Amino acid sequence: MNVSIQTLGCKVNFAEMAELGDRLARAGFTVSDGDEQPDICVINSCTVTAQADRKLRTMVHGLRRRHPQAQLILTGCHVDNPNPRVSAVPSVDVAFSNARKGEIFDYLTSTFAPAAGRRGSTTFARSRFFLKVQD
Repeated sequence: MNVSIQTLGCKVNFAEMAELGDRLARAGFTVSDGDEQPDICVINSCTVTAQADRKLRTMVHGLRRRHPQAQLILTGCHVDNPNPRVSAVPSVDVAFSNARKGEIFDYLTSTFAPAAGRRGSTTFARSRFFLKVQD
């Protein structure tokens, strides 16, 4: 299974998604931050500004248009926004609030079982390591 991880926003979002990507690769998924024929797209969102909201909606609609069969999973601040006009993104298949972000790994491994005994891989364009000091 190919998993594309897209991240918008702060460094905490990037650190969390890098950790998720590593866990998924160890479980047998092929993980990247690119757009190469993903079976699953995980999008970690930001909603600090109206521009961030627009950027997210553009990304989600583009992913859905290019990969209509892919499972789109949205998480992050956008999901937690109390304004339903902002938080609703109709093209998304599953949404996880920030409080439930840790459940994404369990959801993916139970719903989309990778090939048994297969070691996955990760390919991320970022080369800097993120050290998460505090939750």
